[in-house]
Amino acid sequence: MIAIERKNRWTIYHLHSSLSDQKEAFLKESESKSAESEGKDAKSERKSVESEEKVNVKLSDNEKKIIQLMKANPHITYPQITLQLSIGETSIYKIVRKLKELHIIHRENGKKQGYWVVHNDLNR
Repeated sequence: MIAIERKNRWTIYHLHSSLSDQKEAFLKESESKSAESEGKDAKSERKSVESEEKVNVKLSDNEKKIIQLMKANPHITYPQITLQLSIGETSIYKIVRKLKELHIIHRENGKKQGYWVVHNDLNR
């Protein structure tokens, strides 16, 4: 019997072994993969709990201004925000991404025909 053992993704070593050795190696490999996937699930659960706990985060002046603009004009675009606040478009993208992660705002109905929804239940 021939067993294949990978040292890394570029090098493959072929070793001769018995069928029982192959089964043991396969079982060990599958156990380690399942343990890794369980660890990833725990990390994602931790992140979701952390995002729920971020309700009392202080907002910067620029973040508050962007929220005000979105309340005044829900169909506002990134370039329009850039022109009104005199901030770089990349900075606007980063701020909006942060506000989305904090569940303060979200976009309804897509990029072109959509509009911004600002959640009013936040005490800031």
